[in-house]
Amino acid sequence: MSARLTDSDIRNLPKTELHCHADGSLQPEALLRLARQFGIKLPTYKLDEFKKLYQITEPNMSVPQVLQRFCWSIAVMRTPTGIREVFRQR
Repeated sequence: MSARLTDSDIRNLPKTELHCHADGSLQPEALLRLARQFGIKLPTYKLDEFKKLYQITEPNMSVPQVLQRFCWSIAVMRTPTGIREVFRQR
């Protein structure tokens, strides 16, 4: 017995994320906490203000604007301790 999957079947199947960059998925709360802990300079340490800067909300953001957000999270992962802490957040 052979059943064929339709496009609709595939769209309705549960999905999993197979590829996720830690530097792009760090929650803003965790990033702020780690930046304070490691003395990383951020444009602000107020959560509401930082979220507005950190989140990618506009579909037409330039590449440099998007990469700036990664720079902040990469900064907290420059040491073995930072990497360990980031992965504990996951």
